[in-house]
Amino acid sequence: MKMKNKPIILDSNVLIAYFNEHDSLHERAVLLVKKIEAQQKVLSDLILAEVGTVLLTKTKQIQLIGRLLRHFVDKQTKNTALVFCTHPLFSQTLDIFSKQTSSWLSMEDCSIIAYARHFKTTRIATFDKGLKKMFVREFEFLG
Repeated sequence: MKMKNKPIILDSNVLIAYFNEHDSLHERAVLLVKKIEAQQKVLSDLILAEVGTVLLTKTKQIQLIGRLLRHFVDKQTKNTALVFCTHPLFSQTLDIFSKQTSSWLSMEDCSIIAYARHFKTTRIATFDKGLKKMFVREFEFLG
């Protein structure tokens, strides 16, 4: 069931590929971001931190990455709400992480699931195959 009025939870891999033109998923990310541009999106501070860390490791362009991340923090990014982790959300993230039957999911992956459940949405923008495989029945994966 597709519900375009529900927010989309953003995964770091989409943003990393979007902002790094040398990424193998860059073209897919550009198309996906364009497709969901007008829709409401949710980005967590945990995911934004991962985006910054990975982009810094890959590009070494600290000033550029700092300005990019600042746009999200200052709410200059249209239709994207930056939300901050609370104790209940982190606790739910830790529960998901601790109860997984494999070791596929990182804490950030588990936070995406926690945020999706918290915001009562089934829509997640990600390229993560493990995440898709484990939660295919619960969520609609864009990407």
